[in-house]
Amino acid sequence: YTTLFRSHRKLKILNFEADIYALLANFSTLMNFTLGLVIALSLILNNPLNRILVMRFIMLGASFDAIDGRLARRSHTKPRLGEQFDTLADLSTFGFAPSMLILYSFYPIDQYFALLLAGMYLFAAGFRLSRFMLSPTHGFFHGMPSPVAATYIAAWYMLPDLDPTLFVINVALISTVMVVN
Repeated sequence: YTTLFRSHRKLKILNFEADIYALLANFSTLMNFTLGLVIALSLILNNPLNRILVMRFIMLGASFDAIDGRLARRSHTKPRLGEQFDTLADLSTFGFAPSMLILYSFYPIDQYFALLLAGMYLFAAGFRLSRFMLSPTHGFFHGMPSPVAATYIAAWYMLPDLDPTLFVINVALISTVMVVN
């Protein structure tokens, strides 16, 4: 039974054989990475996406992040490269892209403060993801998960009349909540 079941999960092209679930998990991770990169590059090139589209991309990235883990567990492979790639994708979509949103929102007001605030968020997200990689937990998290924090930052970014003081307080609060136990 397991041989028959496993043979239907394999995709063979020429001499290359791969588990379909592993391929789908890697594709999902690639999509997550790409969404974060598109958000960040649009801001770097000073051609920002529509605010609602930014929120949709972060939410879609969170969906791909949830899907890739489930698919990877179904593949029954040792995904050492996949785990590293997933963390890089999460840092792209839930760390770098929101920090670019913060930078883009505050740069016209105060360049140095914008860099400090964006750097603080990026450090917190990177620290959170690194800690999760070193000691994964099952069923509970230490600190706020980075997809939730990124969604929160994107929700603030969507506001048409952003109050800078409240935004700074919330970025500092979210950054702190990501790294505490």
